[in-house]
Amino acid sequence: CIAPVSAGGDDVLNEHTGLVPRSNESAELFQAMAELYGDPDARARLGRAARERAKEFAVERVVDKLAALYSRLDARAR
Repeated sequence: CIAPVSAGGDDVLNEHTGLVPRSNESAELFQAMAELYGDPDARARLGRAARERAKEFAVERVVDKLAALYSRLDARAR
């Protein structure tokens, strides 16, 4: 995954789950594409890490985290 700086946010972790060029300049985006195109091992490694990270955003997991947060907030209010 190559995420422009403006779109990557915290979803793409540079050099862990994808590449986030330092700027949105076309030359930097092209360099990132060329880097991944020429390195199948990096594509596979980043892809595996991205799939694992995506599990953190599964609906069930997000609901569980929100429920736990609400429980903690409710306990503080009492």
